[in-house]
Amino acid sequence: GLNVTDNLPSPLVFHGPASSTCTGGSLPNTTGRSTLSLTNATLPIGGCTITVPVRWPAANVADCVAPNNTRTNTITPGTDFTTSLGQDTVRAVDTLTCEAGMLAIEKTLVWQPGSQATDWTGKVFPVDVACTSAAGDALPRISTDVVLTTATTGTINIGPVVTSGSCTVTEQTRPAAPTNHQWAEATPPSAIVTMQPTPAANEIGL
Repeated sequence: GLNVTDNLPSPLVFHGPASSTCTGGSLPNTTGRSTLSLTNATLPIGGCTITVPVRWPAANVADCVAPNNTRTNTITPGTDFTTSLGQDTVRAVDTLTCEAGMLAIEKTLVWQPGSQATDWTGKVFPVDVACTSAAGDALPRISTDVVLTTATTGTINIGPVVTSGSCTVTEQTRPAAPTNHQWAEATPPSAIVTMQPTPAANEIGL
């Protein structure tokens, strides 16, 4: 018979059931697990394939930054791959890479008509970033600051964040409004961005 085992390197897990073109055998559901095991199958003439999606859990997104964002998956003949007819002695090796998303957060001040514009270069606007992956995993929240680098605008790039799913950016405590002015919004602004896979540019404005 044909037996195949694949032990994924940490923190990778299988993201769905496996499918096989091998004949017969037992292939238990792999979703959420790090080990795949096909047992007692038959190897057809011409060979067969096992297909299963793999994901890097959102909880480990902090590791998705080079040089720590690659993992090597190895299947060793005689241990992880055996057949009743014998097997090749060459290991199957593949390198898996996690490409984390980045998010540019821009803060823009707009002075209302009739008000006296003030140069706010250097003013700090704290923000909270909450991201959820397409699989429903919530990342640890990120607290950071957007510092205005011109009289009215400032941008900060943060990461790593999800490459699919969404991020909600909420402004926190704002600087006091200038004398004889008040903020137009009763509460600090918040916005949601749908994240796109790398290398797409993900941007959000407040």
